Amino acid sequence: MTKLDRSDMLATTPFQLRSRERALLRNGEPVKIGARAMEILIALAEKPGELVSKNELLDRVWPNQQIEEAALRVHLSALRRLLGTDDQDRSLIVNENGRGYRLIADLIDQKPAPRSLEKQLQDFPRPLDVVIGRDDMITEIARLSSLRRLVTLCGPTGIGKTTIATAVALEISETRGLTPVFLDLAPLRDGDLIVDALTELLGGRASDVGGMDHALQLLARRDYLVVFDTCEHLIECVTETVEALLRAAPNLSVIAASREPLRAEGEWLFRIPVLEGPEASKDADIETVLNSPAARLFVERARAQDSSWRLAEGDVPTLINICRKIDGIPLAIEMAAAKLSSMSLVELDHRLDDVLSTLTTGRRTALPRHRMFQTAIDWSYDLLNTEEKRLFAALSVFENDFPIDEAWVVAGGMFASSIGFNDLMAALVAKSLLMADQHDGSTRYRLLQTIRAYASQKLQENCDAVAV
Repeated sequence: MTKLDRSDMLATTPFQLRSRERALLRNGEPVKIGARAMEILIALAEKPGELVSKNELLDRVWPNQQIEEAALRVHLSALRRLLGTDDQDRSLIVNENGRGYRLIADLIDQKPAPRSLEKQLQDFPRPLDVVIGRDDMITEIARLSSLRRLVTLCGPTGIGKTTIATAVALEISETRGLTPVFLDLAPLRDGDLIVDALTELLGGRASDVGGMDHALQLLARRDYLVVFDTCEHLIECVTETVEALLRAAPNLSVIAASREPLRAEGEWLFRIPVLEGPEASKDADIETVLNSPAARLFVERARAQDSSWRLAEGDVPTLINICRKIDGIPLAIEMAAAKLSSMSLVELDHRLDDVLSTLTTGRRTALPRHRMFQTAIDWSYDLLNTEEKRLFAALSVFENDFPIDEAWVVAGGMFASSIGFNDLMAALVAKSLLMADQHDGSTRYRLLQTIRAYASQKLQENCDAVAV
């Protein structure tokens, strides 16, 4: 049986497949379908009317695994029952014995309508809360983006890179007339899917032929600003893709949000600092403390939990201490403030001595890794190589800032040479796990308190603890 002509395929079907959202609809209503059955259906729907071999399906659904064909047949039988038959009582999935399977209906629209400018702007994520303490920074990054086509925002977990990137993009869209597009890379596990995901956001279809050329055709419709969010786990593929897009699309601008630089041609780096915290002072009062963005954000989020909550003058020293313990990291501040629904400010201060077990109340709609602060750091830690992990853990013994020669005394014995050691220190700085402050021609390093607590846990878990 050869590939079916469009005229030979079913004229109508009540099903529609949205492969990117991994959703199957029947007459517009969601249909429950298992993950592996969905993967099989997507593989078949990407080639409507064409034969897809058994081996192709097995490799697609169970990569790098030795799976019996019987497992494939079980899921295909379930799909046949789910999809039913056409008006000629034919199953929508045809089996060719010994060869493979074909889907004789087209579940994906052949000519998706291009997204209008209004739809593009409507789909772009907008912050629901006021962005506190970042106004001057947003203005500066917007100015920089008007001069440079690729700006990367770097910083540690929870620092607010996504919030700032989207705020900058919206400001630029208003002042320069660029159409903003937001591409969240966190769900992607394969860098080859980046162009497909961008194509769908621009109103195309990932299964269309053309790949990069197709994406560039879509980009040529308007002047776009694309925000690539959460780049670090696909850093090399993102870098290659962004460089290729910028070379071929002269009216394209890019803002990347990543825990480490892309190191791409033409990249300008902007490191996002923590929110400034209140200074410890005997004379500090509410007005003075609330001049600090970190304290102001904490009070704002605390009142969001309970509109009757008020900061008293006697609470000022406690609030200063809390802000110190959570480093001025917006995500940590929000999680800490959420705890006030079940404990007092003083009790929260005491609980934050074990900061990682306390910061566990993220928004329900947040990404899974942002619902607990520890899992947010896990995301960064898991991207380190073995030597970077060992050094990161060892540096947790420093309570305050330190020069590199003291780091070498403490941890250098674990590594072959000082040159390699220097490279590892630089890698941790680049990946936003280690801060580097330069004053008077010298550099001192430090771990944020929340990150140091995490590193200390890792040190206790490995065999280096006693030696360090």
